Amino acid sequence: MFDIERPPKEVMEDLRRMYTGIIQDACDKVLGLEVRTWMDPGLRPISDDVKIIGPAVTLWMVPPSFESFRERKGLDLAFEAIDNAQRGDVFVVGGGMNDSGMWGEMMSIAGKARGLGGAVVDGGVRDVLSIREMGFPLFYRNPVVTTAQTRLETVLVNAPIKCGGIQVRPGDLVFGDYDGVLVVPKAYIKDIHSICLEYFEEEEKVRNALRRGAKLSELKRRVL
Repeated sequence: MFDIERPPKEVMEDLRRMYTGIIQDACDKVLGLEVRTWMDPGLRPISDDVKIIGPAVTLWMVPPSFESFRERKGLDLAFEAIDNAQRGDVFVVGGGMNDSGMWGEMMSIAGKARGLGGAVVDGGVRDVLSIREMGFPLFYRNPVVTTAQTRLETVLVNAPIKCGGIQVRPGDLVFGDYDGVLVVPKAYIKDIHSICLEYFEEEEKVRNALRRGAKLSELKRRVL
């Protein structure tokens, strides 16, 4: 339940230097314009300099059944998933509600101690200022005051879920910065990696040419 396929370390090191724009351009080339890989821009970064990258560990939360509420299962599966996560994993959380805290300070402290790459939460998060102060990378829908522990139940771990308007599968590569959050299907990570390296080098040549006074209309390379 808790194990996922993770990209090679050298691929992750290369992609860590990138930004969402260049990764999305690579996705456009490899997957085609009809495939959406970006999440709803309504998901906000917890700070301007936030950056997340890592394989997705998915959680799905729903209002509890009577039996599970009586047994107070709450977020037990989510906590267990964090305890079993590996360094660099990014938690992707969907299915909940905007008025319940699907993530909070204690989950962030535990996640940071384990070296998680961050979390993307399609719903409410509480203790936002504390999470920001500790520097845990996070994207979320809105701040809340209520806990999900008594309002939601984690029913799925590492199953395909919907988050930010797109499907996310365990092991997909999640990449986020101030411009937004992207999800690269795990089957295409190596192809995207190769194109990103090509684009990264090409864009630096364009920047240097523009700084020397070259005209945009005269450059035949990518300029966005």
